[in-house]
Amino acid sequence: MLQKFKDYIESNYLIENDEKVLLAVSGGIDSITLIHLCDLANINFAIAHCNFQLRGKDSAGDQTFVSSLAKKYGVDFYTVNFDTNAYIKSKSVSTQMAARELRYDWFSSLMTEKGYQKLAIAHHLNDSLETVVFNLSKGTGIAGLRGIKPMKDQVIRPLLFASKESIFQFAKNNGLTWRDDVSNESDKYNRNFIRHQVIPKLEEINPAVIQNFHETMDRLRVAERVYMDYINKLREQYSKSENNVTTIDAGFLEKEEDYVLLFELIRDYGFSLRQAKGIVKKNAQTGANYYSKTHWLVKNRGELIITDLPTDENEMQLLENSSTIFTSKEEMRIWVIEPPKKLIADRNIAYLDFDKLRFPLVLRAWKEGERFSPLGMKGKKKISDFMIDHKIPLNLKKSYKVLTSMGEIVWLVGLRVDNRFKVTKDTNKVYQIEIVKKDV
Repeated sequence: MLQKFKDYIESNYLIENDEKVLLAVSGGIDSITLIHLCDLANINFAIAHCNFQLRGKDSAGDQTFVSSLAKKYGVDFYTVNFDTNAYIKSKSVSTQMAARELRYDWFSSLMTEKGYQKLAIAHHLNDSLETVVFNLSKGTGIAGLRGIKPMKDQVIRPLLFASKESIFQFAKNNGLTWRDDVSNESDKYNRNFIRHQVIPKLEEINPAVIQNFHETMDRLRVAERVYMDYINKLREQYSKSENNVTTIDAGFLEKEEDYVLLFELIRDYGFSLRQAKGIVKKNAQTGANYYSKTHWLVKNRGELIITDLPTDENEMQLLENSSTIFTSKEEMRIWVIEPPKKLIADRNIAYLDFDKLRFPLVLRAWKEGERFSPLGMKGKKKISDFMIDHKIPLNLKKSYKVLTSMGEIVWLVGLRVDNRFKVTKDTNKVYQIEIVKKDV
């Protein structure tokens, strides 16, 4: 085990000469094995332990145990107590996410303060396989199939070559003691379910599944590198950025399945795989708009133009030649048409007099005190009062938006068009907008 440990570190360039390494130690068998191997390999290391105060006396016991190990090995010891439950409430995150954010923020600041170049985590081969199975269950790309990387930024995982069984045998043969976390036995968490239920079933099919995965992981890492080299060449050839505007020549999108390649070019702007697929589809014509939380993409003939969202991230613009607005929950399909013989009575369809509009139209949240002239009513009315009259539940009111032209409300979206922009017998062209809800 020791020689494999050294070889893995060397072949993956995990630790350079004279680098100081901080070990994240929980007290479990994996991190205890990592301590012992680092000591045998004469690595310059210290120990860091997080007490999340979620398991009462057991949490305190872990902390005391790890402290005693630092004394045994004669290395520096750092520890911190987190009020994890308070963090969960303030951030509205899961227990696992809270623990992750708290510990990595602390590790980062500790490394900067004390001068450690690497943070070593005791993830092993089984952890990597569990990650791949979990990613597959959600849907993933090639990066999600190659498992955990040996090194990412300053974080290293020098035990990724070792199976859980080999770690157990090493710890047993070397007389190591460790603490067991009873929460690891519960199938409440997805990873535990995969560990206890899914992996054993795979081992029934093939007892060598862990070792085979190790070899597959190496092959997929090479495949990922080749794939990303190709993506980077596409980016160099078809994408250019200047003055916070990115322009992508869509000429390479020859087949519908090429949305996978496009996704790689636009994912850093926050766009989803579903949106990339919509862009490549033949019905995404010039003027189609797509929004992420940070950026706005417009399909303009053979190009995709990506810009930052307006200052108000909840504000979107509709252009004169817009055809479709794509958001995470709905589509707004837009046509400029001749006046139809009959208008469909549907709250999700707006018919507007095109000549009365001034572009760009702005789609945004409504504000308290704003008034508009509801179609079919005389005079103006507060939006809040209109919603009360139409029995819109309080918790749904803020989800509605308004479409405006030069600051004037054109449409209380999904409820009522404004009288001033309605279609009349004198209308020459109609700006028609239809809302289509999407499954999310």
